[in-house]
Amino acid sequence: MNLWAELLAGVVMGFFGSVPVAGPVALVVVTRGLDSDFRGALWVAIGAGIAEGILAGLVFAGLGLALAKFEGLDAILDFAGVGVLLVIGAWFALKGVGESKAQGTADLEAEGASVRNFALGLGMVLGNPGMLGTWGGAVTALEGAGLAEASVLGAPVFGLGVSAGVVAWFWLVLQAIRRWRASLDGRFVDATVRLIGLALIVLGLVAGAALFGGEGG
Repeated sequence: MNLWAELLAGVVMGFFGSVPVAGPVALVVVTRGLDSDFRGALWVAIGAGIAEGILAGLVFAGLGLALAKFEGLDAILDFAGVGVLLVIGAWFALKGVGESKAQGTADLEAEGASVRNFALGLGMVLGNPGMLGTWGGAVTALEGAGLAEASVLGAPVFGLGVSAGVVAWFWLVLQAIRRWRASLDGRFVDATVRLIGLALIVLGLVAGAALFGGEGG
């Protein structure tokens, strides 16, 4: 077992797995960045990265099916995830870019802001049990290609790599937003934030409809 190879595999999987921009975490991080809340966006990304590393580590250790032993828990987490999407989406859609950046900076420095943003990122990932299936497929592909060997000992290393890869991708995204945001028209930024909020609401409604449809079937 090569722990360095598993660490690298985790970094690569976490980094490129975060590239799609349609996910709720990506939408929230981008929206915070457009709102010049770079510190808050980074803490959301860190929370999401750690949560994804935990789930990936569980799958790597062969414990990814643990939720199956607790009947009903996955459904509770699914509905919680839908609620988070709807609340965050409504906030962004109604608020836009908000008030002046001076007020926004003061808010960022308020005690507990980092913890709340961290918890938001953590909750969005842990509230999505479908991530276990996603990482189950990813780990299976790695093993099939001979790039990693799933084990309990290697799980923390793989999970650490995944966390680092996720955070690294979102850090790069935020650097790009910081560089180019100043050249964007304020009304365009506001409209973009509101559209992202609407997109989150749509994601939440679709996910909720799928849950109710599944229960009805």
